[in-house]
Amino acid sequence: MRIEIEATVRTSPELVFSVLEDPDCYAEAVPEIVRTQILSEIRSGAGTSFREIRRQGKREISAVMEIGECDENERIVFRSEMAGADWETVYVLQPDAAGTRINMVMKATPKKLVARLLLPLVKKRISQALAGDLEAVDVYCARLAASRPADSSA
Repeated sequence: MRIEIEATVRTSPELVFSVLEDPDCYAEAVPEIVRTQILSEIRSGAGTSFREIRRQGKREISAVMEIGECDENERIVFRSEMAGADWETVYVLQPDAAGTRINMVMKATPKKLVARLLLPLVKKRISQALAGDLEAVDVYCARLAASRPADSSA
């Protein structure tokens, strides 16, 4: 299964990247994330391992994730293994006139038959959730940017 979403966040790639690479900050931005637990000594960026607990309808879903790669302010890769599949989510950030253009690609590779059967059934719901996450990141980043003093050296 492959899902691709493009979105615009109305702030700089630096601010967007700082939110994406920090699991606690990302959880603050996305209301459906109930909590995170950092599992590694590294708290943000490449090598960070964490548990994310997310509300999905009336249930809570837990996933252990790792930030596998980071190219500062340009690209970040998350990996996890959940529900019989390997998951990889890649965010590519590009500056544009409105702020930051995000191209997000999520791939799920089933390792078990049940995952192979279920992934096509949940693809639409996952796509909607991911689009919602990016909208929440936009709102959160805009709020952060508005609360910071303007750079008087420019």
